[in-house]
Amino acid sequence: MATCYRTLNCRRLGLTTFPKSVPPDVTRLDLSSNCIKSLTEVPVLKHLDSLVLKFNLIETVDWASLRNLPNLENLDLMCNRLTHVSLNAVVKDLPKLERVNLKSNRLASFSFHELGHPFLLVSALVYIQYNPFNCSCAMLWLMNKLKCLLEPVEPELPCSTEFEDCDFVRQCELCEACILSYYYLMGKFGVELALAFTCDSPVHLKGKRLTEVAQNLTGCGIENSASTATITNIPGQQIVQEGTPAGPSTG
Repeated sequence: MATCYRTLNCRRLGLTTFPKSVPPDVTRLDLSSNCIKSLTEVPVLKHLDSLVLKFNLIETVDWASLRNLPNLENLDLMCNRLTHVSLNAVVKDLPKLERVNLKSNRLASFSFHELGHPFLLVSALVYIQYNPFNCSCAMLWLMNKLKCLLEPVEPELPCSTEFEDCDFVRQCELCEACILSYYYLMGKFGVELALAFTCDSPVHLKGKRLTEVAQNLTGCGIENSASTATITNIPGQQIVQEGTPAGPSTG
């Protein structure tokens, strides 16, 4: 049965808060290019599947309030002023969530868990490119995952999907990094990696790629390497070891 979409366009209206008079049957709400500074009071909109808030001034989000949008599939917060993300606080209540855009905010440091792992859908994507990453031990998990995605894939490994780039699917599954949308915004050859994932701090690492700075970090405990995967080649098989920094395959 065809889906009937009801879209409410509230772009460029000078709004400073989330509108309170949204019709309850709206499925797509576009609040982009306004002056909203916080997202703390979200009304119950049971049919809403797409919420676009890009190009606002949002600094804080009450992530738990998104539970009022149980049908949400797409959340676009690109180009705001967010310094913190807590998808883990709400993702279990958003079973259809497939796309979260956090690009070009002020997210310097966060955990994989705060991006919703491991509770997001297998097909879900979280876009975190173009943020001012703090390349400290707390972000070692991300450095390791991006590096792991660049590792060669054993061709005989089975592919769990019919996606056209089966090699990438196998690799992102091994690295447990498919939600990072690496393929979709970096391209098959990672040509934009230098711009999309670079260190903003500390000063001595500013401008360097995240995939290149792990060796510059010292004193990072094992807890900062959690949720990473290292691919180790053993004759006749390939083993994914959890909780260790991802690096070159060893023979």
